Amino acid sequence: MLEHFRDVARLSLLVNLAALAGGCDDSAWNGHNGCGYDWYANNHAILPDSDLADCPNSNRTIHYCEGVPERQRIDDLRVNYHVDDRINTALKVAARRYPLGLWFMTGNRDCARWMDRWFPVEDTRTFDDVLRCLNLTIHEMGHFFDLGEGRVPGTDTFCVLVDWCLTIPEDTYTFNRDQIVSLLEEDDLNQYYQIYLTGEVGAQDFSTLLEELTQFINSLFYSYMVIDVMSPDLVWPTRDGLLNMMYFTELYLRLGESDYPGVYGSILETEAYRELIKTLWGRAEFVLGLSEEYKDRLSADGEDDRVTAKVYREENIRTIIAIRDYH
Repeated sequence: MLEHFRDVARLSLLVNLAALAGGCDDSAWNGHNGCGYDWYANNHAILPDSDLADCPNSNRTIHYCEGVPERQRIDDLRVNYHVDDRINTALKVAARRYPLGLWFMTGNRDCARWMDRWFPVEDTRTFDDVLRCLNLTIHEMGHFFDLGEGRVPGTDTFCVLVDWCLTIPEDTYTFNRDQIVSLLEEDDLNQYYQIYLTGEVGAQDFSTLLEELTQFINSLFYSYMVIDVMSPDLVWPTRDGLLNMMYFTELYLRLGESDYPGVYGSILETEAYRELIKTLWGRAEFVLGLSEEYKDRLSADGEDDRVTAKVYREENIRTIIAIRDYH
């Protein structure tokens, strides 16, 4: 178990939710590059400690607790929505519902250009369109933040919570992740296989797979935080994406153990790798537990049950247990 998680979870409260959600005037976002960077920086403070001894759900493999922000009301943003104010509206939604996403977006010095790209007029005619586009934007801006403003020189950096980033050595050799295709079964040849395990993307290494795992956690967390205002007929399969990345992580470790023992040994023996994998796995299980009651709206075509069964097969989950129990 990760004994430091009580202190770590307190770091997740470093965004002053009271200020972001309603304790300040968020009507004028005119900060850095039009994305509110300066506004955010000037309203960023530490909340009082919270007692996090009782976890909202029980994780299956890794013990992890995290303070979950209260869902602040955003009905005023829906009622007053106009497409010309789409980026301001998106930032306010993130501020009130998923402040970590706001940190990624406003912390990026090229924020305005990317926000214009991911919130085009033709795709944001309605408030529901903004909610949908914000999901992708938080995911992608999370990548850019880890590679840019959040990056610690000489490392691969993974920002897990506000003001809390983990690192691994950037010069560690790991094999291409498309090698795990040899372990896939016929029903695994889905869109996630096509996107993440083939072509140029499939030729990337383990650190980039862990980066995808990091951002799919954020995608599901954001979806969970806004599901109460999502159109009831809308399905966002963010649980499916996260479960597939967890499965691919296990397969990578399995293949490393059998075919690349040097790489596997380096991962297993490097404390930074172990802490990163345990942290990401714990947070993944945490948000899967939180969102379990909504899985019919956050999964599609039985993918949730199919991949969950594979993730927790003994031959797969033992790879995470080995990381957890290594001494």
